[in-house]
Amino acid sequence: MPIEGTERFRATGTYVYRRVAGETILVPVRRTARSIDSILVLRGSADRIWQMIEEGLSFSQTKDNLATGFDRSHDSVEKDLRAFLEQLLETEAIRFENGEPPVDG
Repeated sequence: MPIEGTERFRATGTYVYRRVAGETILVPVRRTARSIDSILVLRGSADRIWQMIEEGLSFSQTKDNLATGFDRSHDSVEKDLRAFLEQLLETEAIRFENGEPPVDG
């Protein structure tokens, strides 16, 4: 699924964000086929990515913030960011802001 630079994401409400015993986790609160028994542990940049999703930052803004904040190249950040967002989309923790993935041109 293509993720464009201006694309924004929203939490679906299928998971809730919690800090427990020093760890940040996403706990499923609605039973869907993809979320059943799926507690997601957010470590390192994953926690910050979730916060930026909730802040409404675009893919490009998130990538820029991560590259600066974690002192990594934009290419390296982009690869990891895409993989994490695809995982969140697959587990239905997030959706594209407009509800639909962008159409390939």
